[in-house]
Amino acid sequence: MKIETGFGGGWLGGIKEQVQALEARGFDSIVVPETKHNSLFHMMLAAEHTERVEISSSVTIAFPRTPMIMAQAAW
Repeated sequence: MKIETGFGGGWLGGIKEQVQALEARGFDSIVVPETKHNSLFHMMLAAEHTERVEISSSVTIAFPRTPMIMAQAAW
């Protein structure tokens, strides 16, 4: 069984410690919401500081972004 947890986001400077602590606790997946901060930045930083957990978004709002911006972020 895989165990997934939500990630509250918040201040970008604290992401490294938060995701490394979740990975150390044995979670298999971390889900990032888009609240007042850009979920794409949070996912990028989370992926940079973890080794084995899967990073996904619960919600990434596409409407305020152009198709080019979304494609560039996916690249």
